[in-house]
Amino acid sequence: MRPPRGPGRRSRAAATCPDATQVADRFHLLQSLSRAVEKVCHQHRSCLKKHAERGQDRPIQMPPLDALPPTLIVQRVLNRHAETNRMVATGYPVSEIARRLSLDRKTVRHYRDTDLDMLLASPRLGSRPP
Repeated sequence: MRPPRGPGRRSRAAATCPDATQVADRFHLLQSLSRAVEKVCHQHRSCLKKHAERGQDRPIQMPPLDALPPTLIVQRVLNRHAETNRMVATGYPVSEIARRLSLDRKTVRHYRDTDLDMLLASPRLGSRPP
């Protein structure tokens, strides 16, 4: 059942379908929570890495690319890397790529010069590898 949107609708909805569960509310709550957690983890990746390195002596094994969950950040990195390298191969200058993709020129150079595994290591590990 779709959640009510205005005053009085909730009581009308409950009277009409008393046993209905408001699934959309739960779905959107979980969706908003997962987006917020992903954003906070990405913003604080240097803190997370610092604490992770403190108690870990063995090297971290990266999961294969196909094992990554399809998060918004991973999809954005994959799309930007592919589009940037396609435009570089076509012969576009960095400034034109930046203009067309609405990115900074330094970001375009970063996508152009960095291997995809290293780009994806940032959200996976918590910061850019050395």
